[in-house]
Amino acid sequence: MSSPADLTEYYERRVDQHLLTFTSVHAKCVFLAAEIKKWQARYARFVATEGENTVPHPVYGMPTAFDFHLTMAMLTAKLARFQMKEVA
Repeated sequence: MSSPADLTEYYERRVDQHLLTFTSVHAKCVFLAAEIKKWQARYARFVATEGENTVPHPVYGMPTAFDFHLTMAMLTAKLARFQMKEVA
């Protein structure tokens, strides 16, 4: 059985690879903000349907509410770090 961190770490690796394709800090911030909104919407659907509309990951299985919160926290932390760079 995998832990919630496994699913978030898997997604974080994918996000980090995608962030490398952007040439500006602003573009990275826009992408991360959009990802946060997507995850918030996914979580709202997850709660509203009690997980019925969620497809299990083939390796990590069915996500939990904690998976959603951990992933949104990871994305928010990345966005904050890039926003600090954008201001500096």
